[in-house]
Amino acid sequence: MINTSIYKSEFQKMIRNNVYDGYVLQEGCDSANEAYLAPSLDIEKFNQAMEKDCLFRKYATKFQVQRPDGTVVAVASSGTAEITATGQLYPVDADTFKKVYFEAFKIASLCKLSQQFMNDTKFDLYTYLIREFARRFARAEEKVLLTGTGQEEPLGLLNSSESISTEELGRITYDDLVKLYFSLDAEYRNNAIWIMNDETAFSLRLLKDPNGNPFWEHGQETLFGKPVVISPYMPAIASGAKPILIGDLSYYWLLQRQELTIKPLFEIFMAQGQIGYTAYELLDGKLIRKDAVRSLLVK
Repeated sequence: MINTSIYKSEFQKMIRNNVYDGYVLQEGCDSANEAYLAPSLDIEKFNQAMEKDCLFRKYATKFQVQRPDGTVVAVASSGTAEITATGQLYPVDADTFKKVYFEAFKIASLCKLSQQFMNDTKFDLYTYLIREFARRFARAEEKVLLTGTGQEEPLGLLNSSESISTEELGRITYDDLVKLYFSLDAEYRNNAIWIMNDETAFSLRLLKDPNGNPFWEHGQETLFGKPVVISPYMPAIASGAKPILIGDLSYYWLLQRQELTIKPLFEIFMAQGQIGYTAYELLDGKLIRKDAVRSLLVK
């Protein structure tokens, strides 16, 4: 029912004037919070908008499960394949399996709108909410999946990846970047990306190689041929900080436990001439191979 036009129609009625067919929406109802899942027909638009603003939505491996509660156990394999002659037995590989435990962490937001907008039938409330929550959730996801401590929130890349240290105190050299790049196995360098903030990228733009040539070629958004992704949530260059990440983010698994869920608040903000909308999602993220990503620790 969630993926039908009837569900979408009743969902739009619910968020605009709180008059709707509860039977139609019951499949997407979170009765504990009196909230409803956004229609499947538009979740794809929401996810596409998220992908533009959240690097994990673009580069990480994404899964979805229909279990908002409890712990999910996933298995990561390290097996390989090889050529065998016709008629021979399949090769016995020293395959190892690693259990990865995923929790359900909530990302939530509250959006308030003027009643005047609501009374304007030409105002596309539904599209506005989808885009606005996509913008907010994308930023929140990127921040926590980079910096999360693992305590009441996902464990972010900066706290789960292995590090190498700079040679000098408080600064990054050309040799540091070369060593960081080659600290990754070739397997992970193939699809690697760099992650840093604008300030760090500016510093690297001024960096020279041993021959005095700019390390970062003009007009290029790559280092060693790998894309540079800018995130405002990466720390600046300072002693004790990790301002640069490099690695293959396909080994960072993003598990979506519950898609975008919205609840209108028609009465709470009525005195201010406003209507509120709460939205939340449940997710977790884990780096399943520690050696797939490296960070640079500044001395």
